[in-house]
Amino acid sequence: MWLEENNKRFIEEYDLLNDLERKNDWIKNTNWNIENEELLVYYFDIDIDDKLYSLKMIFPRFFPNSPITVKINEKEVSWTSHQYTNGVLCLEWGPDNWSDVVYGVDMVKSVYALLDAERPKSTGTNKKIVPSRDNFSLGQQMRFKKRIQYLTKEMVELFLTVNSNLVLNFKENFVDTSSAVYQLSGLYIKDEEIKLLPDEQFNLLSGYRDIPGFLQKVTELKSTYDYEDFLEELDIEEIKEYMIKALQKNSLDKIIVLLSNSQVILPYYIDLIDKKVYDIFLLKDNDCEERNPYVGKISKETKIAVVGVGSLGSKISISLARSGIKNLLLVDDDVFLSHNIQRHELDIRHLGQMKVDALSKRLKKINTDIFVQTSCLALSTLESNQAYNNLINLISGCDIIVDATANDEAFYVLANISIMSNRPMVWGKVFAGGLGGVIAKNNPENNTTPFQIQEGIKNFYIDNPHEANQITQNYTQFIGDEVFIASDADVSIITSWMTKIIFSILEPNNKSIQFLSDIYFIGGKQEWIFKQPMQVISLNVEKNEIVEKVKTDISDKEKIRINKIITQIRGEKDAKNNNTK
Repeated sequence: MWLEENNKRFIEEYDLLNDLERKNDWIKNTNWNIENEELLVYYFDIDIDDKLYSLKMIFPRFFPNSPITVKINEKEVSWTSHQYTNGVLCLEWGPDNWSDVVYGVDMVKSVYALLDAERPKSTGTNKKIVPSRDNFSLGQQMRFKKRIQYLTKEMVELFLTVNSNLVLNFKENFVDTSSAVYQLSGLYIKDEEIKLLPDEQFNLLSGYRDIPGFLQKVTELKSTYDYEDFLEELDIEEIKEYMIKALQKNSLDKIIVLLSNSQVILPYYIDLIDKKVYDIFLLKDNDCEERNPYVGKISKETKIAVVGVGSLGSKISISLARSGIKNLLLVDDDVFLSHNIQRHELDIRHLGQMKVDALSKRLKKINTDIFVQTSCLALSTLESNQAYNNLINLISGCDIIVDATANDEAFYVLANISIMSNRPMVWGKVFAGGLGGVIAKNNPENNTTPFQIQEGIKNFYIDNPHEANQITQNYTQFIGDEVFIASDADVSIITSWMTKIIFSILEPNNKSIQFLSDIYFIGGKQEWIFKQPMQVISLNVEKNEIVEKVKTDISDKEKIRINKIITQIRGEKDAKNNNTK
């Protein structure tokens, strides 16, 4: 133990505390003990207004190089805001400013100064609030809080400046079995609810329920309130009856009350059945700064088709939603199973669901304004002709086509859609075993087709063969009995660059983000053509002067005849429509 190795320090500590006891009558019932064979503990009481506060001071194993702990020695009591949930007090010295020149007597004096100012067991008005010696991080402040009230900067400003009481509605989300977060979803003005958050945001999530609330404007605020305070000073029964009428409910058992003056908001959770009041930690979300570089640069009408929402497509879709894309078309006929979890954006909650449906819900949790169309049709297997053609029309109406299938048959279909609809196309593939991947893009403005660029990729494979044939496998490579599998990190590297290429196409005038090549091979490790991980090899294919969509080797006379037939068909259709009206 440290006291045996550092006798000088121990006797200094002992004498200083004995001297404090002799000179002050507020410290009583002192006692020394050794616990767990290595911790020196000093027990003491502090007397304030004839009220005893029982505490213990623990000298740690590595004292004096680590800080002393002072802890409340009473069960389940809350004395001060400078107290952790386990009863440890936050005093003038802690891990952030500890020095070996601080002694146990200094800690005891610090405790006395705190309790003498706040006097938690005393009655009367001779109480002060001791400010914190430091600004804790938000995470530190929230640690172990059972109830959390989430308010945006705009909501806080409203509640501080409004002159009248308001009936509110909150959504209660149970984070776990012991804690909950409350989000303001609406407020009532003249018995009409004004929704602040869309119901869709909460309908997608499990664990939410409605909790009615009330904003009570007061002139002066106390540091804390109990149920008797609400009965006597705030007339909680009148508030309850008012809310029942406004909300058109038969009864209320639990409500949230926000007490507010022009400077402070104090939230409380009130159990009207058990007649108990619980503090709620107020979480102010003041950081409203926009962190999306594409805001205002991409049209809200921009629509992107992501075909294949496996590991590649799911990550690209999530990234697009986070970047502000409001319209997505997701196409995949696959079901989410357990082996998908390792690299996919979905998780165990989505097992057995269609990938497009589960991913659509996930996207709406990220961006409630997003519009997601989904299709479970396959582009390379048997489907209804009509449904298949309807899907082709949907894809052709998108601004960019993303092929994340790594499937040759699907690529053939999508490449033809790209050519016929004059739409840019981006596609990619992850090589097996963490070797890397390839990304390609085609923009019709460059006088190329996806087929030409894909042919360039195939020719590169022929000129640079890989002995294990990793480039043609899908994520997994077998060499003998050994299996090499692409990781989530391998997939993420490829998807992040595919997303950046998509936005470069959407911002053609932003020269700083333009990708000048048609094909990019990105290395995952030192192998094959790559001398090191993250090496990028770019290629361009030969450009055609003119890319013809359809050969039209017909005479002018034949063109006239075709136009007449089309006009006749349209006329017959119009006449038929008029007759059915």
